[in-house]
Amino acid sequence: MWAWKSAPRGICWAAEKGKVGERYLLGAENLTLKGLLDLLAKITGLRAPGMKIPHGVALGVAYLDTAFSRAGGERAADTGWKV
Repeated sequence: MWAWKSAPRGICWAAEKGKVGERYLLGAENLTLKGLLDLLAKITGLRAPGMKIPHGVALGVAYLDTAFSRAGGERAADTGWKV
């Protein structure tokens, strides 16, 4: 069983001392995004997203969103680097 109390500590440790490009397993299973979405669909009874978006498209949309936010005087969501 997953120790939920240790996850925040693990996230903080990875943010402070982790290496770029490395993976850190903080749960009981190493799930892909599809695996996580399928699991959530099973738990909630809702359908998992069926459309895949290429990484380059998602990254472009994130950067456009940031640019439009800044141009409109809003604080950007800082999503570009997270994609």
